[in-house]
Amino acid sequence: MVTNLLKFLSIVFLITLFLSAQNSYAQTTLISPTGDGGFENGASFTGNGWTDINHTTNTWQVGTVSVPYAGTNAAFVSNDAGLTNAYTNSVLQTSHFYRDVTVPAGESKIVLTFQWKGNGESGWDRLLIYTAPTSVTPAPGVPASNSTVLTGATLAYLQSTFPQATYGLQTVNLPSSLAGTTFRLIFTWQNDASGGTNPPVSIDNISLVSSLPVPLIAGNIYPINGTEAPPTSF
Repeated sequence: MVTNLLKFLSIVFLITLFLSAQNSYAQTTLISPTGDGGFENGASFTGNGWTDINHTTNTWQVGTVSVPYAGTNAAFVSNDAGLTNAYTNSVLQTSHFYRDVTVPAGESKIVLTFQWKGNGESGWDRLLIYTAPTSVTPAPGVPASNSTVLTGATLAYLQSTFPQATYGLQTVNLPSSLAGTTFRLIFTWQNDASGGTNPPVSIDNISLVSSLPVPLIAGNIYPINGTEAPPTSF
């Protein structure tokens, strides 16, 4: 009985230690889907902590026009300064919005999610997402469709669904090397000067979270060969 009791207490200790470790490895919210990532803190990119770098015709806007996934606002592409969620497909355009994000040291599990909908043209008119050092500032018109090369930046996501008529959740795992750094997260719309179908992209509920890797403790409370089972009586 003493042996079984000691085993039981050991199991309780390991489970408690595991649960405590899980709690201590809680995630850090870097961009909130109901705040700055949902564009709910203001009616502009600036009001939500983002910077927009727009081309001449097809530009990123914040507002209600594209019908948000949730809340009041969403980010969307417009060819008339935000009156409609539509783009002109006869002019070569590339526009961006971005923000800088600091990831705590050691939190190498970095997950970006967002809701999006829209159309465009496969391989030409589309949404792209990059990570980059803060020294990289995107320019209007770059990269021109259908290039994905933004010098100094790393492509993290490329739209591959045409069309997506209703909002759908997209998950992107960002490089673990971003842990302990401040990086620039860039959302880009590009289109060539021919073809393509409206509407262009609309984005809402951007979430960015980071966490420490889950520790490998209490992974095997019992011997790996399974010859010993938990006590059934004490």
